[in-house]
Order: sequence, then structure tokens, then C-alpha cells
Amino acid sequence: MIELNKQETTLSKIGELILLLADEEVPLILRNACNEDFSENEWFNYLESQCKLRPDLRHISFKGLVEEQNWWEISNQVDKSTTYAHSTTAQPFHTDNAWFSKGPEVNFFIMKKQASNGGENLFYPISRIINDLERQNPSLLNDLSETEVTISKGNHDVVHKTPIIITEGSGKIFWNFYRTDKSDPFIHDMCQRFFSYLSDQQEKSSVIEVKCETNDAFLFNDQKLLHARRGFKASQNRERVLLQSMWYLH
Repeated sequence: MIELNKQETTLSKIGELILLLADEEVPLILRNACNEDFSENEWFNYLESQCKLRPDLRHISFKGLVEEQNWWEISNQVDKSTTYAHSTTAQPFHTDNAWFSKGPEVNFFIMKKQASNGGENLFYPISRIINDLERQNPSLLNDLSETEVTISKGNHDVVHKTPIIITEGSGKIFWNFYRTDKSDPFIHDMCQRFFSYLSDQQEKSSVIEVKCETNDAFLFNDQKLLHARRGFKASQNRERVLLQSMWYLH
């Protein structure tokens, strides 16, 4: 994990670290990143104009429709709590853009409001996933890297056919248990085994845990790690509000 306080560094330094996310597989945490002096809109403009990243405005709504917007809100809302994005329950390991065949690499999040109890983020870097599987379950690693699956979302043509783990080079991962077509019995069994394996790994030393507070930001290469969220307590809607934007490095 790379952690900086925005008040104690420069935008130039932050920009250098962001560009390194092409190969980096740990999250970049920016404390005190967003406030009245530097809003989410200023962050968006900075990433686009200064870092030269290219935004992907495609966000898939609660109703499964593609909507274009700079920021997508992830917040607890009772009337939408059937999805992880809008519930208070723990969120299992996943990647956000697995259903895009040529998806954005970088996800940038701003914690507009953090829950007072819970809501920590978990990160599992790809090299650690591969190393752990090589030691603990090499047959599962072989299946995940040799079997093509279909990952899709929504009532539209957003489909990605790929192995879940790509071991070539520095490695990549595309994983969303609930969005992977499991109609084939072998793929169903493989996904169930990986889901269970990841659940067991959550408390292991390979996993990075961090709690971002209100006004913090964090970003990572979505193809280089899995992330999850611990559950949190809330008595009202939007007690935890997270904004997400998506970016191409090239």
C-alpha cells in the first residue's frame, strides 16, 4: 500500500504515482484528498488534463442500464439494498470492470462520507493471489488460468470472455462471481471453489486492510488486484457515500 496525505505532498508527486499504476498492484491511499479547496470535479479535471488519463463514463445503473456520468455513487440505500453497492453487508472480493472486454484500468474513489462503524476496504494483489494458489491449490490456479469464462452485466451487450486469472507478464485478474456465466457445470464448480477460497483468505496476511475516512481518496489498477469491503452499520440512507470514476492509463 502507498499512503500519502494530500496536504503534505504535491499534485505533481501524486500524478507520478498515479501513472505508475500501469504496473503497480497495491492501492494508492490519499488522505484528506477532497474538500472545499479541491472537490471531486477538480480531481476529475486534474486526472484528465494533468495526468492525461482518459475517462470511461460508462456506469451500469441499479436497473442495469448504461448511463454516462463522471462519478457514480456507491451508498447504502434501503430501496436498492439488493445490490452490494447499495447495501450495508460485507462485499466479497471482486474486480469492478470485469465485464468490459477492454475496460478501464484505474478506479478512483472519493470517500464523501465514511460509516462510523465498519466499511473497511480489503485488497488482494494479483502476485499474492497467484503465489498463494501455487502453494495452496495449484489445480485451482490451473483451472482459473486455462478456462475461458463469460462475464456480463445488465440488459445490454457488455460482455467479456477471458480466463479469470492471466499469469503471463505481471498478471491480471477479472473476477465477479455473480456476473460470471456458470451454466457449464465445470465453470460453476470452479467459481464456487474460488469464491470459497477467497472467503478463507480474507483474514490472511496476504490481504491489505485499510479504512478510508471521510474526504480520503483511494485508487488502484482494477486488473491488478481484488478488492472487498467489510460490512458496516447504518440506521439511515447514505451514511456511507463513496464516489467512483474509471480511467484508462493510455
